[in-house]
Amino acid sequence: MTFLAEILAFALVLAAAPARGQDASSQLRFLSRATRDRLPTADEARAFYAAGDKPAALDAALAGWLGEPAHGERIERYFHDMFGIEPFVFVGEASLDLIAYDAADAGEAPADLHEAGVYYLPKDVKAGCGTPVSAAAWWSDQPVRICPSAVSAAIVYDGGAVYCPDPFSANGMRNAQCGCGPEEILCVPRAQKGQVIAGVVREFAGRGRHAYETGGSWLDLLGGSRFYGDRWLYFHYLYQERVVAKGQAPTAAEMAVLHALPVDGGKAEAELPGEGPERAGVATAPAFLRRFNNFRSRVRALTERLLCHDVDGSLNTDGIQEFVNGDLSAFDKQHGDEEACATCHFGMDNMGSSLLGWTADGFFEAFPAKSQKAHVFGQDGTGPRFLIESYVLRGEGFAECMAKRAWEDFSGVDWTALAEADRAAFVAAAADGPRGAIRTILTSVAFKELRARKYQAVASAPGAVLDFAADVQPILARSCDGAACHGADNVRNKGSAYVGNEALLKGAPAARIGGGSMPPAGSGMALSDEERAVLVRWIGQ
Repeated sequence: MTFLAEILAFALVLAAAPARGQDASSQLRFLSRATRDRLPTADEARAFYAAGDKPAALDAALAGWLGEPAHGERIERYFHDMFGIEPFVFVGEASLDLIAYDAADAGEAPADLHEAGVYYLPKDVKAGCGTPVSAAAWWSDQPVRICPSAVSAAIVYDGGAVYCPDPFSANGMRNAQCGCGPEEILCVPRAQKGQVIAGVVREFAGRGRHAYETGGSWLDLLGGSRFYGDRWLYFHYLYQERVVAKGQAPTAAEMAVLHALPVDGGKAEAELPGEGPERAGVATAPAFLRRFNNFRSRVRALTERLLCHDVDGSLNTDGIQEFVNGDLSAFDKQHGDEEACATCHFGMDNMGSSLLGWTADGFFEAFPAKSQKAHVFGQDGTGPRFLIESYVLRGEGFAECMAKRAWEDFSGVDWTALAEADRAAFVAAAADGPRGAIRTILTSVAFKELRARKYQAVASAPGAVLDFAADVQPILARSCDGAACHGADNVRNKGSAYVGNEALLKGAPAARIGGGSMPPAGSGMALSDEERAVLVRWIGQ
């Protein structure tokens, strides 16, 4: 059955449902979309309507959905959105592309190469391949067939053996004899280069799902010394830190870890490269370092995402009036001497100094060596793991922020709309880690009954005929305006510029407004149940 046919079948089942079951059906649809980003199937809907005990049937459906792979994918999207990692980052800029010969593009391949699956370098198109040889390759569990020009040992300079440097460098250090190096560590097959990029972009999402499914702690997710991913992502760590930053070959132990990781879509845990700098989960993930490209923006991002507020004087919990790290630049230290800036900077910069040396390219620059001494929430320490541990263990409001984010993302309802007892229960659950925070919310009475209460409130809201200018426009201006939302200067879709446009608003999706998915969580805007009722009634009158 096609997706469209499945939707139509579900719609027919819904249309045939008795009116008294509409509240229950709205709960079923809401829980399905919240937990796995899709509507129930027609078979699921039929089974639900056939069940005599609707609450028990709802619990049974929810329990099943929470065990589906689709729920794991929904969890990945939740964690991916937490830090707003860009959908594309440049990786392996210095690596050479290897092309696997295919008869379909024989015209572009070296003239003397006619063996399917043999790898060649772009330069071989003119120079020729010669007789392919068998060589070890980091991306394959078996030796690969490759043109001999792509195989080389190291070149020597500065008294030590290192790999050939950037192939696009103008300093002449790469030459015609340089290939991909032992185990082809300098090269990435062109057809699979996107897997390296995807691994970097989706790293935190994968860590989040792994921590959620295994019951890991917040420290396991956000900090820690363990790697979680596939061979393509681990290669990027090795390539950046060892080959690009230090001009060194990976160690035998690191290569053993690389080869032990899945290369076919699976993921696994491993030790991070042992001879590199101290790494700590998200704080030193290449995508995070690129997205937030200096130590202040990194502290700001961590504070916003983990404590749910911007950087301010509250970071300086003990009122320290000095910078503990002497390797901060003179320019950075000047902020502490300016009264208008000092309130934030003695806190923020003393925290950020734990990340000194990490570049916007996503690796640690060891030269010149910089101290990572820091002062975070009233305590002295060193390095990125100390920073993350401080946020999790001593950051004021951390557990509440984790509960608030999960509630608003999955429910689409503002945190303040919850009863105080529910908020307290969710905060207590969040202390146990990602799984405790999210599962407690998804299985709570407050969450399961959310849509039923909301639809009832909207449907039963009384009142006379509403006026657009007097009753509706003030709500739109307050909660829907903006270039990224529904204002007149909307840059995404002129057809949804509802603010100030009475005729256009008549076509707005009332179900999304009444159901709570608009405005979306994280937009910074909110509607009360009363305001939703006004908008839905006006659209329908």
